[in-house]
Amino acid sequence: MSYDVIIRTVVRHDAPAEDSRGEASPDLRKYLANLLQFEPVVVRPSIIQRSTIRRWHPSGKPNISALNLKDRHPHFETGEDLTPVRKVPRLAQSPKMGWRGYFQSHKMDRSMQFYNLSELWALQACEADPVVADFVEHPICLLVDHGGRHRRVRLSTFVTRKSECWFLLGMREQTASKEPRTEFLEKIGQTLSTHGFGFEVLTELHRREEPLAKTVFDILRGRGTKPLDQARVDFAVALANAGATVGDIEDRSDLDRNDICRLILNRQLFVNIRKPLDHKTLISPTPFADPIPPWSAR
Repeated sequence: MSYDVIIRTVVRHDAPAEDSRGEASPDLRKYLANLLQFEPVVVRPSIIQRSTIRRWHPSGKPNISALNLKDRHPHFETGEDLTPVRKVPRLAQSPKMGWRGYFQSHKMDRSMQFYNLSELWALQACEADPVVADFVEHPICLLVDHGGRHRRVRLSTFVTRKSECWFLLGMREQTASKEPRTEFLEKIGQTLSTHGFGFEVLTELHRREEPLAKTVFDILRGRGTKPLDQARVDFAVALANAGATVGDIEDRSDLDRNDICRLILNRQLFVNIRKPLDHKTLISPTPFADPIPPWSAR
């Protein structure tokens, strides 16, 4: 039964009658006014509001030969761009298939593939983080022995950050929270950490957590701006050397917020992307000392 039919039924049986002139009586008008004040009850599925931290830091230097990375991809030997091991067959957005598509990376100067929202967030966060030197999607496929069975895992992203190498895995929070999957992720994290690689699991909830999410999206606005001449870049770097903020650079130069974001994307200026990007944000010509990767907000 539609909403208007319900209203008519209620009014017909429960509302005060009209007067002799066919107009609504004061009681009827008051009744209808009270009826319209009720807010509809919206039933939402229960969701986890905060994501769980699943992060394993590298212990020692990366051992490239331990995972046969040179045999899998020439990038680990020649430095050339990695070729993703997982292909996105087509652009898709559906409840069953999830989000698929392509992310145009300014830092890597190519189009990158993502298979779900968690993988898209990993690409966006790596793109905005000025400390990340390079990153690639779907770098390797691991065979993990779990409970006597070999399970195939396609890692989402390989990231080079400072002197560390990290693997990221994007998946749904509800899937990652299941007990069997938790033990499986623990084994992957410990194995990669032992060989000198960091490992972190990202979920769709990371894209909602502030202030990291908003700062990342603000910085990504700089991808559409035009390249800046060297004199303007040098002046902005000189201001950053003097301890300037984003507002100082905007006030003392002809650079706007998008220009500053482009310099951050080019790794010519650095900010702490865990904090909001506003007029008071401190700008530095060198990376901030942050031992915690910024892909999750905590």
